This record gives sequence, structure tokens and C-alpha cells, in this order.
Amino acid sequence: MELSSKKKLHALSLAEKIQVLELLDESKMSQSEVARRFQVSQPQISRICKNKEKLLADWCSGTANRERKRKRESKYSGIDEALLCWYHIARAKAWDVTGPMLLHKAKELADIMGQEFVPSIGWLVRWKRRNNVGFGARHVLAPPFPPEPPPPGPMSRAQPPLSLKDFSPEDVFGCAEVPLLYRAVPGGAGACGRVRVLLCANSRGTEKRRVLVSGPRTAPRCFFGVSSEALPASYHPDLGIPWSEWLAQFDRDMGQQGRQVP
Repeated sequence: MELSSKKKLHALSLAEKIQVLELLDESKMSQSEVARRFQVSQPQISRICKNKEKLLADWCSGTANRERKRKRESKYSGIDEALLCWYHIARAKAWDVTGPMLLHKAKELADIMGQEFVPSIGWLVRWKRRNNVGFGARHVLAPPFPPEPPPPGPMSRAQPPLSLKDFSPEDVFGCAEVPLLYRAVPGGAGACGRVRVLLCANSRGTEKRRVLVSGPRTAPRCFFGVSSEALPASYHPDLGIPWSEWLAQFDRDMGQQGRQVP
């Protein structure tokens, strides 16, 4: 058989793949008949059937490009996802994230992963477009709980309770659990993706405990190939902050340093 008689691979868009699945389900056409109608090979139709659930999920989500022929994975996708994770953590810390900062961090992550990669301005522009990242005004979240009413009487807010006078300001810590809608944008609405963040620092601001992030995923893809020590925060796979574990570790750390905290 001559090479010219062989069928050329014809990539189908997501919309066409959904049409294939509909024909197979509703008209009871065989895979060979559907393959002839779309001018593709029968093994291609078979692969579409095997990926039926994923294709339907992509179609229903509305986030995929329905006319794109083939989904191309970049060999730097690990860097892409790791940088996005770092970006969300940096914004949670209220850092002013700039383009040069992202380029530097991308190169640093590439070195950690052992990849030869030099990020360019063009790559950064495409990365921002892919991940809907902008450097506009920050989205300020409303406090999760209403503010506490001021205490009665003329006591000054700067006046600490008497029990704290026996402690050095370096040993007086405050901590809070706050929600983070990491995909929220100014003026945006709808699902934003939610994690819980535990922040803790002493009253002088000279010592900050490692940030703890609690999310629903057991192993987020953005952490693949990245050492947990290289991240600016710890991650706990749960919907709530493990307060008992965190406090036990805090007490151990203070005890090892010979410190007494209120």
C-alpha cells in the first residue's frame, strides 16, 4: 500500500468530540461509521470514548476552549503551577508582587526543579493571561466576623491587660485564622476558590511564625516537584486549621527556647 493512501491524523475540537459522543449514544452508530463521518480513524473514536467523562466535564465547565483542536502541555507546566502557588501565597501576605519579582521567582523555581529555563517578558505575559493574573487593585475581603464592641469604661486600647505586664512584648503572640479567596478579582463574582490561612506574630512584629495554609486538596498539583521547605508556608490538607496540633508544636518550640508565653 502506498504511503499516500494512508489516512492523515485529523484532530477534532472539543465541540466535535462531544458530537461524536452524542452520535454514539443517541443514533447507535458504530465507531467505524462515526469515524467515516468525521474522517478520522476508528482508534481515535475509541480514545474519545475512553475519555468520555473528562471531555464532558471540560464541556460543562465552560472553561476549556471548545474550538481548540489539541491540548498542548508545556514542558514548563510544573514551573507555571509552582509560580501560581507562590503568587497566591505572596498576595495573601499583602506583598507588592511585580513583574521582575515573578521573573526572578520563576527562575528560582526552575533551578529547584533542575530545569534549564530562562523566563522572558513574553513568557510572563502569557503566564498572566493563562492564569488570569493582574497587578490591579487588591480585592479586600470583608472580615469573616463582625468587629468586637469596645470595652466599657475609659480604659485605653493601648493599655494591655494586667496579666500581660509580666511578659516581654517579644513573648506576647497573637494569631488569627482568616479565609483566602485566592481566585477573587476586584468586582468579580462567583466561585473564587477558598482556603484557610493561619497567621501568627509577636506584638513587636520581630517574630513571625510560619504561615499555615489549609485547603481541600491532599496533594495540589502546583506542589509537584517542589520541596516543601522552598515554599513560604506550610500546607495542611483539610478544610479547617488543625489548632490542637499547631498549638502543641508552638508550645514545644517555646519550651525548647526556654520561653514562657501567655
